[in-house]
Amino acid sequence: MSTFWINNYEQSDKKNYTRTSAAYHRFRYFAFFAPGWTLDFLQAWPDLFVFALSTALIAAYLWKKDPKLLERRVNAGPGAKKEKSQKLTQVLAAMAFIGVFILFSSLDHRFSWSDVTLSIVIAGGDVLVALGLLIIFIIFKENTFSASTIEVATDQKFILTGLYAIVRHPMY
Repeated sequence: MSTFWINNYEQSDKKNYTRTSAAYHRFRYFAFFAPGWTLDFLQAWPDLFVFALSTALIAAYLWKKDPKLLERRVNAGPGAKKEKSQKLTQVLAAMAFIGVFILFSSLDHRFSWSDVTLSIVIAGGDVLVALGLLIIFIIFKENTFSASTIEVATDQKFILTGLYAIVRHPMY
């Protein structure tokens, strides 16, 4: 990410976000390609591109327009939770997420368990990824308090517009 987009975000927070984001994207690349022992996994490349581009654009917007929301979103995962049951839930969810990557994509590609060569199916999946991230972006614009952990702030407002007019919490 270029520092051009960053306004008031603290330098250490910029570095922390950049490190965290880069590590997450490296993990995604590893999870897609390492179990299959090949980079010749053509279905993975568009997904990785769409996800990386979409999240980079969201981060650039937040860096410029709402750095406090970006800070709240970065504070996520088991380390951000206070109760042991919440930490355990986060660890189990992360393990399930990793299992989905490894079992349902990389190993499927390596051992040819299924034949998903239809470009329309692959493109449709990538469109759904982009659409899901667009919905998340719309939610971020609507609710600056949509942090990774549930907290109540003194200046927080009750949101009844946008997607919140239809669903109580659209990110669920």
